[in-house]
Amino acid sequence: YMADNDIIETTVDYLLVSNNNAHKQELKHTEYEAIKKQDYGKLKYIINYYPFLSHRDIAIVLGLKTSSISQLLENKTIGYLKSGEDITVHDEVERYVQKW
Repeated sequence: YMADNDIIETTVDYLLVSNNNAHKQELKHTEYEAIKKQDYGKLKYIINYYPFLSHRDIAIVLGLKTSSISQLLENKTIGYLKSGEDITVHDEVERYVQKW
């Protein structure tokens, strides 16, 4: 009766907000970084040997921002074009593809 007549509406909303915030704090927060020059070779390797992976997938594997990968691939820098492929990321990509 009290909930239907808007008597305890603010209390219910407060409890729901408190529960949602507690749940969010339990989640593991991951910080993603912008792409660095040392990651160019890894990115090239993934794009050449795993063309089916999306920019989001690549960002997850490398721990980078999706937007920075998209931006780099749209506007390729000289450093990116001159970099060679870095095969050290092979095991991480294989694990990700197997999960996928």
